[in-house]
Amino acid sequence: MSPTKIYVTAKVNGEPMKCLLDSGCERSVIAADLAPNANLTPSQFSLFAANRASLDVLGDTTLPFVIDGHDFEADVSVTDKVEGFLLGSDWLEKQGAKWHFAHGTVTLGDKCIKVHRRHRTGLCRRIVVTQNCTIPARHEANVPVRMEDDGILFLRGTGLLSPRA
Repeated sequence: MSPTKIYVTAKVNGEPMKCLLDSGCERSVIAADLAPNANLTPSQFSLFAANRASLDVLGDTTLPFVIDGHDFEADVSVTDKVEGFLLGSDWLEKQGAKWHFAHGTVTLGDKCIKVHRRHRTGLCRRIVVTQNCTIPARHEANVPVRMEDDGILFLRGTGLLSPRA
């Protein structure tokens, strides 16, 4: 089975990037490094990852961007705990989005936008411990980690690791 087409190519500050359309996420989010000059206001939102870990929010902003030559903007929360740009159900609903999975398009208002699969070559995923720690044999511990991949959205924070005996 091939991956579902759930990405659009967006230009933020003139830089093209894959943007995940995520109807399961209630709030649109962007990584802090992708919106370095954003005028942030204090956030009224608490964000949580799929594993229920809390995500620190640096602030909220209205972010202009372009998809397929069409201008859009989204109210987003900015965090340094995720990578990438994610448009959630809040934005999709405001756009009156209609997703046509079989055709590989999403209609946003009167604009028909082509959606893409995430193309992967040389997939590499790893968990990197972010500080020194000792875990005795046959024990488990929550340790600070960051998950690395080739650009997919991942949480940085504390995870559960089991040492090798």
